[in-house]
Parts: sequence; structure tokens; C-alpha cells
Amino acid sequence: MRYDNYKSSGIDWIGNVPNHWSIKRVKDILNVFVPQRDKPVLGDIGFPWVTMEYLKGTVLDLENYKFYVSDFEVTDKKIRLVPPNSILASCVGEFSITAINTEPVVINQQIQAFTRFKKLNLFYFNYTIQSTLYNNYFNSIASETTLKYLNKDKFLLTSV
Repeated sequence: MRYDNYKSSGIDWIGNVPNHWSIKRVKDILNVFVPQRDKPVLGDIGFPWVTMEYLKGTVLDLENYKFYVSDFEVTDKKIRLVPPNSILASCVGEFSITAINTEPVVINQQIQAFTRFKKLNLFYFNYTIQSTLYNNYFNSIASETTLKYLNKDKFLLTSV
């Protein structure tokens, strides 16, 4: 869609945006959820254990899950659950891999979740993270040893 008037976003890689748009830092409109470092004991009942292989499509498909984290494990180890309607996104290797969860889940260390959306459409933001523009930006700011890694602090500096 074309608009009549544009202004500078103030961010080189984004360029101009429609006049009526506002530019916000990610940390001003949502939270970044980082999982615990220790892998929980996995079983066949409880909350889905989400790994990179399940981040396919727009919405997380929980139909054929293999591994779960039990209620006891969540309580005993104080494992935080990712609330429903969060965006789960890769923070290791390729950064444009995402999916939206529809129920509470537990994520592994290769995934971060974006929660608490304020005045931002969940599906729009998911699409934005998947875009080539953002993937290129994340690649440019990610730390790299063997694999590039996009940490929480660098993601929060991103503007949308």
C-alpha cells in the first residue's frame, strides 16, 4: 500500500516509513522470554517441549509432539512456561524461523519467546521477524563463534 507522506524512521536499514507510523524499540512493547539453561527431564505427558524442529508454519502444530515436561518437573525445578499467544523464534543460526504457540509450552536454549504484545498485532510481528530485512539485520548484530547468536539485549534494541 502506498501512502501520501513519508518520514525518516531514523534507522538506516529501515529507511522511510509512513508519516502516521511511530517507531518503537522492541523492549517498549513486548518482553523477551529466555528459557532456563538446564534441560528438564522429558516424558510423555505434560507441557510440550519445543525445539527448533517444531518451528514450522505460522502456528505451532502440537498434534504430533514426542516430548513433554511434566507438571511435577515444572513445579519442582521452577521451570517457566511460555504463555499462549507468544512468538517462538530461533536465536541460534538462522533467525527467521518462528511459530506462534496456542498453549503453554517449555522451550529449549535455541529459542526465545516474545510475549506481552502491546498495540502490536501478533501475526504482523511474526511476519516481520520472518522477513529478509529483519533476518539480514539480526545476522549483522548477532555474536558469532561457531554459530551466530542473537541475545535478548540485542533483540530489544530493534525497532519496529
